[in-house]
Amino acid sequence: MAGASGGGKHQPLPDTGAAAPLKPSAQRRRRRAVNIGSSVFLSNWFYLWTFALISHARATASKGMIVLRKLRFRIADDLTARANGRSLDDAWKHEVEHNPDRPKVLNALKAVYRTHYFLIGLWKIVWGVFTWLGAWYFLKVFILFLQNDEDAFVGHMWALALFLSSFLSSIAIHQLYGECAKEGVRIKSALTVLVYRKALVLARVRGGAGEVINIVSTDIARVQDAVLNFHFLWTSALETILILILAFYEIGYSAFTSLGIIILLAPVQIWLGKITSEIQRNNTEITTQRVHVMSEVLTAIKLIKFYAWEAPFSAKINEIRHKEMELIYYAFQIKAINYAVVFATPVIVAIVALATYRFTGHTLTSSLSFTILSVFNTLRYPLLMTPQAVKSFSGASVSLDRLTAYMTQPEVQPIATLPIQQNDPTSIELKSASFTWEGESRPALQHLSLKVNRGEILAVIGDVGSGKSSLVAALLGQMNQTAGDPVKIYGSMSYVPQEAWLLNFSLRENILFGCDYEKARYDEVIRVCALQRDLTLLAAGDQTEIAERGANLSGGQRQRTSLARAVYASADVVLLDDPLSAVDQAVGRHIFNECIKGHLRGKTIVLVTHQLQYLSEVDKVVHLKDGKIARYGTFTELMQDETFAELINNHVAGGEEGDDDIEAMPLEPTVGNAVPVPVASSSAGGAPADVELNQLTVKSLKNLQINEQTISSMIERNQLSVIKGVGKSHDVAGAIQRNELTIHSLKELQMAGSIDFAHDSDDEYDSDADGEGEERRAGQLVTEDKSAESLGWTDYVNYARAGHGSALTVFTMIFFFLVHGVRIGSDYWLKCWIPDSLKLGEDGDAVYVGTYAGFIVLFAAGVLARGLLFAREAAAKARFLHDRIFQRILRAPMSFYDTTPLGRILSAFAKHQFHVDETMPDSAMQGLQYVPLTLGAFLLVAIIVPWNWAPIIGLLIIAALVIYWVTPVENALKAQEAVSRSPIFSHLGATLEGLFSIRAYRAQTRFDALNMTKLDDNHELFLALSLVKSWTALYMDIITSIAIYVTALLMVVCRNDLGTTAKERASTGGLAMSNALQILVFLQWSIRMIGEVQAQMSSVGVLTYYATQVKQEAPAEIKETQPAATWPTEGRIKFDDVVLKYHEFGVAVLKNVSLTIEPKEKIGIVGRTGSGKSTLLVSLLRIVEACNGKVTIDGIDVSKIGLKNLREAIAIIPQEPVLFKGDIRYNLDPFNRSTDEEVWRALEAVHLADTLRVMPLQLESPVIENGKNWSLGQRQLFCIARAILSRAKILVLDEASASIDMQTDALIQASIKKNFADLTVLTIAHRLNTIIESDRVLVMEAGQLVEFDEPLALLGRPNGHFASLVANTGEATAAKLREIAQAAHNERVAKRTTKPDAAEDPALLEHAGSPTAGSPAKSPTRSVHS
Repeated sequence: MAGASGGGKHQPLPDTGAAAPLKPSAQRRRRRAVNIGSSVFLSNWFYLWTFALISHARATASKGMIVLRKLRFRIADDLTARANGRSLDDAWKHEVEHNPDRPKVLNALKAVYRTHYFLIGLWKIVWGVFTWLGAWYFLKVFILFLQNDEDAFVGHMWALALFLSSFLSSIAIHQLYGECAKEGVRIKSALTVLVYRKALVLARVRGGAGEVINIVSTDIARVQDAVLNFHFLWTSALETILILILAFYEIGYSAFTSLGIIILLAPVQIWLGKITSEIQRNNTEITTQRVHVMSEVLTAIKLIKFYAWEAPFSAKINEIRHKEMELIYYAFQIKAINYAVVFATPVIVAIVALATYRFTGHTLTSSLSFTILSVFNTLRYPLLMTPQAVKSFSGASVSLDRLTAYMTQPEVQPIATLPIQQNDPTSIELKSASFTWEGESRPALQHLSLKVNRGEILAVIGDVGSGKSSLVAALLGQMNQTAGDPVKIYGSMSYVPQEAWLLNFSLRENILFGCDYEKARYDEVIRVCALQRDLTLLAAGDQTEIAERGANLSGGQRQRTSLARAVYASADVVLLDDPLSAVDQAVGRHIFNECIKGHLRGKTIVLVTHQLQYLSEVDKVVHLKDGKIARYGTFTELMQDETFAELINNHVAGGEEGDDDIEAMPLEPTVGNAVPVPVASSSAGGAPADVELNQLTVKSLKNLQINEQTISSMIERNQLSVIKGVGKSHDVAGAIQRNELTIHSLKELQMAGSIDFAHDSDDEYDSDADGEGEERRAGQLVTEDKSAESLGWTDYVNYARAGHGSALTVFTMIFFFLVHGVRIGSDYWLKCWIPDSLKLGEDGDAVYVGTYAGFIVLFAAGVLARGLLFAREAAAKARFLHDRIFQRILRAPMSFYDTTPLGRILSAFAKHQFHVDETMPDSAMQGLQYVPLTLGAFLLVAIIVPWNWAPIIGLLIIAALVIYWVTPVENALKAQEAVSRSPIFSHLGATLEGLFSIRAYRAQTRFDALNMTKLDDNHELFLALSLVKSWTALYMDIITSIAIYVTALLMVVCRNDLGTTAKERASTGGLAMSNALQILVFLQWSIRMIGEVQAQMSSVGVLTYYATQVKQEAPAEIKETQPAATWPTEGRIKFDDVVLKYHEFGVAVLKNVSLTIEPKEKIGIVGRTGSGKSTLLVSLLRIVEACNGKVTIDGIDVSKIGLKNLREAIAIIPQEPVLFKGDIRYNLDPFNRSTDEEVWRALEAVHLADTLRVMPLQLESPVIENGKNWSLGQRQLFCIARAILSRAKILVLDEASASIDMQTDALIQASIKKNFADLTVLTIAHRLNTIIESDRVLVMEAGQLVEFDEPLALLGRPNGHFASLVANTGEATAAKLREIAQAAHNERVAKRTTKPDAAEDPALLEHAGSPTAGSPAKSPTRSVHS
């Protein structure tokens, strides 16, 4: 039961003894192991072990690309998810026990990590000691050495001291970074494991899967970020105090002016941190909203094109984007202010302090002036880090509160499985049991009393919402039991959910689900679950890797795989939640006979079903209504009830087409597998034969003996099915959610290149598998991702041109350098001031101070101005690039969407747009702040120190070689780390979707282990990347330390060349050394920012590619050929010799189709999947343009008019209704063309007006994602109301799903018949009973029109296609269908005879029902082209 346990301490996971991951780890063999870190402290201090890592990584290069999958990174045990998860889990349990009322995740974290984390903070103190020793004391005494002409040995000692202080401070800061990165990984691992384990026992996932994924991706990431930045928060205050102490020590009370400025700046810094955090939070929300709507648009793009709804969705996206751009621009302005404070404050504070000191009667010396300047320069460190640290700390505080709230949610208390009683046949027993869902007070199930014995089949039936699935959930222990005796279940359980839940493993692994492989048992399960033929179609047989959520299988294949898992588990009790809904009738009958009644004989089976034809063959039936048992007993007993008997007699097994006639083709076949596949035989005892499936790729179709029809079937299935959008309604929300996995780690997306999130980090290959990539791509039906191809400098040029153009971009960059030139000028002026080089005399100080102040004011204004100019330019470029790609993508033809994965397109709008909006401009802004400073300092010390240019150039060359050596490895690690992050979220999402299944099979321990494996896979790469970055930064700092030493050394050796007087020498030395010391920090920061910009510039290439290279569909409107506003007035449709191909060089899926549909005719269209019935309507709506022939409506060639005019003239009712997030009115009339009265009339016509009138918001009542707050039947009725409001003369209808109950289905059919009597209606049929009353039926086969006549006439052809389809439904159903067809025919004849001019109407005469009507001889316009 759920909820009996409160929050907090979660129950231990059941250990089924199979803790190993589902997926075998054989793929890790033969890979070179590389350790992350070392046990030798010197190796860690100097990152010596990293040399081996970089060398091994570079050695894997193939065709210029580093292949990291050839390496296996290993982290220490104390860094693994298992070790940290165990530690924090224990600490959390202890926290809940000792503080049950208000447990806090922070307290548990403190208990585990506090001591070690604060010891790491000692490195920051060590860094501070050596940094200020160099910037203050050693600099001061070195300038005094130059000023006082001391012995050269003293100078050499101080030069060495300057080197050592720089060198040791570098080691300390990079140890801090490295250790904090490790501690961040420990805490992230521990929290993710804790959150995942909680998810496994949650009674209810509040906020849905997205909420939990958001906690992992955002909240835990914020805590990790705080771990990296917290030591900068508390030390910032200490560093500022230390700087002030040093200032007071040097210039006494004159430093009070500096203190005043810093005190005034403190609240500004805190405000900047908080406002940045607030902007980031708001921006993340609005970005998530934009990407969600974009995901909604892309997922349902075919429907949007059907409805010609591009304009309202464009307006919606643009409105959100406008808000987002306002926040982005504001964020850049805040950053500009922050950088102005960071770079201007030190020099302002310095000039104020020195001026105060000078005008209070003191004498300025070079040693004092440049020491004060150097000390205040270090003020940049706390000023730069404080806002970032405040932002991290405040963000982490909120996130920790959210984590605590999540961890204290109620948990399920699973039903204890009782051992089977030998003396008692009872298997399941409920006595007056009532159940509620967690968080809801109203019982979902009330007063249920059931008893099912071993070996019995219990069928559960009822309308939608009657409680069928809730009953299954209650038996699984997923609901709170509020009344009655405890549920008793004897023996183990297996479960088949209503929507098949599959994992990204092989087909076999999905079936075995952790059980041992037994060939005979496995083969029999494959047979009884009707999977034999599927294994011959899948390229690698049962070793074919299944895409996430089974995306590369048909609906029927997914459901039968899910069933096979439950059957193979060989459990005592099998719960089947509507397992036959996704399969056609023949397959359904096979499964019922061979599997449910045959293979599972002796097992207890609970079968939820809408397939009432099977009820006579089960042991007991329970009929649920409104959560209560309406009827319960044997089929014979229930048939005594007139209502039940009527329900059974009215049920027509309509020959659902199902998905099983789709010949599914694998998207990524694996070559060279020989898989033994049992071949289907006519009897249960048929002997299996081995079929060798070698090279079953799209390139070698001959091995499959695939014909043209198979290919067209495959192509048509890829069109997202006609008018269905993306299949079942619940799949739309799922598709949107999984598309959005791209942005779950928005704040972590600073990565290289264009990473395809579809790839799994587990997809590791042996070192000898270089050629495997091409083989894997051989069978792909999607196009290669050319958007990610690097264009080098072209991307920079395209970015420069965006926004306000290249000229302003170049000026902005130059402006950064010019402003820093002012800063260098001020330093040089200070050099002239101290020795009075300009000989200005007694009043010279006023001139020097005034001019210096002018430099500083100009510099401060310049820093602010350049930042604001950059902000304006960056925002303009982001806006320009987004608008271009958005308009281009929205007008792309469906062929683009059919060959481009939606995840890839969404990635452009999420990840790549995020790079262009925020992360890349942020890196560029920092780089443009640091690079002028670094280059300026290098130039200054190279010019003013004799002969220093030579070693400086040499050291820069060495630095360039180091960067050249490490950059490919760093980029490869970035890319692979990004790829490895996605599977963590995918696994979490899959777990949350399949919680019932995981709990039913007691697989929690295995899934927990798999989660930890994926975490470790990511953290190995994350640590490798972080520590390689630290290695680069350390050796850049070491090179800088050498530059500082060489500069000091040359000044000792050549001090007489520094100036003619001691004062001049001291001033030159002070200027050189104070600038050289700045390089220590800013060189490595400059290189890091340039690398970030370079890595993310490819995102500009992706956006530019989609904005320029994607083909466009025909214009929305063509003024010259625009039809009248009232067109079409009749609704006559004529196809004239139409040929259509989905791709230019593809197979023709419509072949010379000619037919005429008269006004107001009701046409049923039938045919197997791939026959072309869907394509017929695709061509009518010009979703794909015909390559030959033409289609006319009321005499107007539809290819000559705009797409908007065409599509608005045709109303659409999709098979699975799609509603968009918003309100009811927006969903019915997004253009606001109808009055409220008209909307209400449409709602009354579909029996929804009364439901809405009692709601407080009425027409503004909200519609959540995919309309999930409305029932399936209501959503279908809303779509009918939408069609009514369209005022079209032609209606295209894809018949409603078979999964809705009969009462709702009858209401929908009646609404269609009543409201569209005067329209031309084309219905794609999935159930024959709904089109048997049509005026005519059109039968498609292999892209050709093979039959087109009145249903009764077609039934009169013994060997006809339609007659065969009807015969396949079974004898009783066929007879019922024939009876309905006859009645409809009689009704039409009667109507015609009542019209006085009926005999004179040739169209009516033609429909008189003659068995030969529609034949080529009689009706040329309906000729059948063979």
